[in-house]
Amino acid sequence: MAILQTFSFLVNLTLAQEPSYTFQGKAFNKKGETAYLEKHQIWLGNNEYPNKVVTEYLKPNGEKFAQIKSTVEGHPFIPTTEFSDSRFDVFEYFKVEKNQEIKMQRKNKGKLKEKSISLKGTVVGGQGFHNYLLSNFNQLNTAKEIKFLVAPRLDYFTFEIVETTASTPQYKRFKLNLSNWLLNKIIGPIEAEYDEKKRLVYYKGLTNIEDDQGNPQELEITYSYNK
Repeated sequence: MAILQTFSFLVNLTLAQEPSYTFQGKAFNKKGETAYLEKHQIWLGNNEYPNKVVTEYLKPNGEKFAQIKSTVEGHPFIPTTEFSDSRFDVFEYFKVEKNQEIKMQRKNKGKLKEKSISLKGTVVGGQGFHNYLLSNFNQLNTAKEIKFLVAPRLDYFTFEIVETTASTPQYKRFKLNLSNWLLNKIIGPIEAEYDEKKRLVYYKGLTNIEDDQGNPQELEITYSYNK
């Protein structure tokens, strides 16, 4: 577990600087009820995508229950990432190693599972999905295939991503469909919409946050910015 402790120390050290900007998200379930709230802190570098991100997840009453810390250390689409959810005593972690393998870990109620995946094709994970979209913002008019890391499974799903019709001409919307036709019937598409400043303003689909019973949930999330 030394690698986890070292990473936590380095992230806390680098995040001592003030974020470049912050924004909030509000997630709604299919009944229109607020499922949870999000607070995002973003640190920018010299690239067109964030170098560091911290996201806190809160219950509607403001109680924090989960957090993601993400830092680009080499691979922009697979930032070193740690996720914790206090409701289920869950900790998840992934990172690209020097040998170009993706190291994944998941601790659930004290039991640790690990797996390494070869970095082949276009692989994205966590905040890296946002980085991938920003890096290919005007190049997704035809479908492209990506592998999306699924931390709870210590594996990935293969998606096709393509630009689709946005809610307004100034915005861009991207849709992901699972390549596996059977899973595609079970799990709906994922959609993400960006404004003219390339800021995420809307998300719809499966999220990384389970409901209070531990079940996957497909939600709609709207985002607002402080400036």
